[in-house]
Amino acid sequence: SSVAMGMVVMTAYSFIPTGIAAYVAMEKESEFKHQLMVTGTGRVPYWLSNAIFDSIFGIFSLIGTLLIMSFFEADAWLSYPNITGTVTLLLLFVPAASAQAYFASFFFTTSGGALVS
Repeated sequence: SSVAMGMVVMTAYSFIPTGIAAYVAMEKESEFKHQLMVTGTGRVPYWLSNAIFDSIFGIFSLIGTLLIMSFFEADAWLSYPNITGTVTLLLLFVPAASAQAYFASFFFTTSGGALVS
């Protein structure tokens, strides 16, 4: 039961970096990023604002995941002391996945290509 819950969470969380890479590729494809750079937005504020937004988005994913786990009574994940590991791993996943998705977005020319790959 806990292995199946882990596989479901792993599958669901694999869509987070895909969406991030697709969004960054879409900004590049529509030249929105170029427009921001021309109007004076620096590279550091651009990437920092993306990272902050993605981290906040990850908190909502974390809360949703914990609610679903509690609904299905996944005690192996939510009982003490395991809940600290569960929350820590889910919190650290989004910044790590975001960094990987930002790096991967440079290899895509279209947002559709980022979603499919």
